[in-house]
Parts: sequence; structure tokens; C-alpha cells
Amino acid sequence: MTLTCRPVRGLPRIRPGDDLAGLIVTALRRDDSPTLQDGDVLVVTSKVVSKAEGRIVRGADREQVDDSETRRVV
Repeated sequence: MTLTCRPVRGLPRIRPGDDLAGLIVTALRRDDSPTLQDGDVLVVTSKVVSKAEGRIVRGADREQVDDSETRRVV
């Protein structure tokens, strides 16, 4: 088994409301992007998903949001 990690290049800065899947597909269709094949795994960070969902919080409010969204601390 071989593990190869390659970035998807050409993605714009992700903003609230962006169609993240559509942007990824568009970027993957570019000539300089890696091609996906059966069995490949595409990993998307939770940070970029949160940005597309509009789940952005200013620094001063972060602790309050962390507390409201945390079920338990491990």
C-alpha cells in the first residue's frame, strides 16, 4: 500500500456560503491538479468546511463558543 499526499491547488479563499464541493471539483479539473481515481481518498480539513458553513468566530467570543459546542473535555 502506498500513501501519497498532494494538495488541490487553485482553490480561492473560502468564504461563508461558498460551494466547497463545487470549488474543489473545479480546481481538480485544472490541468496542473492531481486526478482522482477509484479508491482515492480526498481529505478536507474541518477548518475549511467551517469557513464555508459560516462558522467563523472572533477571538473574544471563542471561549464562549467552545464552551457551548463542547460535550466533554477529554
